[in-house]
Amino acid sequence: MEDARRLDRKRKGKKTSNKDWKSATDEDARITKLKDGRTRLAYKTEHVVDMSTGVVVAAEVYSADHADPATMVQSLEQARANVEQAKDSEERDSDDVPPPGGGSGDVQLERAVIEVVADKGYHKAKLLLSLKESGYRTYVPERSQSVRKWGDKGWDMQQAFYGNRYRVRRPKGRALQRKRGELIERTFAHACETGGMRRGRVRGRENVRKRYLAHVAALNLGFVLRKILGAGTPRGLAAARKGFALAVLVIWAAMATVARGMSRQLARFSRDAPESGALCRDRDCCRIDPRAASTTLPPPTTPSYRHERPHRRSAPRASHGRSEPLNQSPPDLR
Repeated sequence: MEDARRLDRKRKGKKTSNKDWKSATDEDARITKLKDGRTRLAYKTEHVVDMSTGVVVAAEVYSADHADPATMVQSLEQARANVEQAKDSEERDSDDVPPPGGGSGDVQLERAVIEVVADKGYHKAKLLLSLKESGYRTYVPERSQSVRKWGDKGWDMQQAFYGNRYRVRRPKGRALQRKRGELIERTFAHACETGGMRRGRVRGRENVRKRYLAHVAALNLGFVLRKILGAGTPRGLAAARKGFALAVLVIWAAMATVARGMSRQLARFSRDAPESGALCRDRDCCRIDPRAASTTLPPPTTPSYRHERPHRRSAPRASHGRSEPLNQSPPDLR
């Protein structure tokens, strides 16, 4: 696929330049290439996703003629600013006044190192050096290239390039790439495919950006609802309610079965219970008739649950032929 793209760059007779083509309805739209090879006048969207929670911390809309490495730094800085603003709003009250700046006693806090995971479309040696200097640790797979000539690019750029290659080939780098494909691509699927933002209905980049930010905000709201209610979409909530109703029905049926069995046991026990004034078979629940309290009762005996078969009288066996009565006197022959 990459070889075909490389050959297509050198192909003559291409007439897909933004200088020659312009949208009649939206002047900010630029020519871009889709995944299936077709070209359209469109915009380019970028998501910055938190790898630990899957929340979209920044979503930007750029012109389609901007390359991926050219807009990555701006998206990352916007994501960092959004996270810092969210932390400040949680830790600081609205009545607090920020301290005045510009004094000699101000302490500049060092920026925390953030790990950045991206696909091979963002791989560029100059970008890797810029991210390293800005406090980012990159995990960006490189494109297939036979020979790389550094020339006068400097030793720092080579260190950033080979450091990124070493991190990507480690087990941690491969695990992060798998997680990137799961979390980041999922947000694009929810926003563009399921959410219907693959095609815009407004004109102008600013209007498209506002509409897309509202859509991504609804996507993040689904994470909050899923954390509170267990379902982030109305369809998921309906399925959860259906499952809850089924679970309640199963529990009710089980409780009804247990109650029916207990009622049968109680009915059997009431039939086998002794009459009033008699001694119960159970040692722990003996009942004594008050009228016979003066009489001496025998000690309770342990009930025997062994079943003994009653004895039967053995009947005489019948012989074949004519039977004669037993103990009969011989006939008189006189």
